[in-house]
Amino acid sequence: MKEAVGQVERLDPAAAGEDIRCEWRRLALARENPFLTPEWFESWHDSGSEEPWVLLWRRRPGAEIDAVLPLVLGHDGRARSLRFPGADHGDWYGVACGPDDEGAAAAAFLTKIRELGAEWDVLRLDRVEDGRAWSGMRAVRPDDVLPFLSFGDGGYEGWLASRSRNFRSQLGRRRRRAEGEHRAEYHDTPQRADLEAALETLFRFHEERRRTQGGEGVLGERARRAYGRFAELALAQGWLRMHSLELDGEPAAAWYGWRLGRRYLYGLSGFDPAREDLAVGTLLLAHTIERAAAEGCAVYDLLWGDEAYKERYATGRRTVASLATASGLRGRVALAGRRGLSRVSHSLPDGARHRLRSLRARAGR
Repeated sequence: MKEAVGQVERLDPAAAGEDIRCEWRRLALARENPFLTPEWFESWHDSGSEEPWVLLWRRRPGAEIDAVLPLVLGHDGRARSLRFPGADHGDWYGVACGPDDEGAAAAAFLTKIRELGAEWDVLRLDRVEDGRAWSGMRAVRPDDVLPFLSFGDGGYEGWLASRSRNFRSQLGRRRRRAEGEHRAEYHDTPQRADLEAALETLFRFHEERRRTQGGEGVLGERARRAYGRFAELALAQGWLRMHSLELDGEPAAAWYGWRLGRRYLYGLSGFDPAREDLAVGTLLLAHTIERAAAEGCAVYDLLWGDEAYKERYATGRRTVASLATASGLRGRVALAGRRGLSRVSHSLPDGARHRLRSLRARAGR
């Protein structure tokens, strides 16, 4: 573990000026990570009851901010739990900082958090990219997979050429069928006035897609509010990307994500089960990949989940670790119970595991 250096301080987001928010946002954008932005924090904190627990790190006192660790303090049963905002819905977390600062920043943050151990029972860091930076914390579940695809000099056509002949043939046939039998129209990110209606369609299709997969929908009222608020803020920042496919003037599939830097990120999607025979979800996903390449992105990030369909698109994968540590007896008891639940969850069939995750998400854990 790197020696803790520099200065760490707590930030009250409600009292933070725009200058602090701009620095925080700049650091999150350096990581091309929407889940580390002040906008994501605001969206989830405003829709829940957790206490803000945002830490700032300066390598030299009085200098500009070098890193931000955005956490919230809530309750998991009787235990006071420090986690990332929207931890059950965000795909990828860590420190908002420059690429060479994470180790030093993590060491400084952990030192400060442990000094304040009387205020919390469990510190849980879900899906962090560099687990080695968090010395002394233990894994609470197996590493999660985040598939992605990279665009080389050939852009979309180059990526498509790298796929199997069978994949290319199927995609071509499906496009020709949809366009031959129906009036197929693709629509990109809506204007502010149309955003609410687009989100309602997305949420409805997302829930229906989950149910057709044998699981329950995972978007409770709080999650819908948070995703909706984040869509508004991301639209204002120019990050929001929403795509939809209409057949004969009726919505058939919807997609929600973001573009930060040269990274295009897949957040949520769904489709009308009545149109499943036309593979509308596949057609829209291919369209979003084409749009990402047209915008000059280097990476299309499929994010959390190693579902089989993603393997057909991905050119690579990375893993993220979920870590935890306890403070005091109550924290150790709570953490031991959570590890046991995680082991049981990972032994369940896919459908049962999805339902368990849905119930936990709806309960706010």
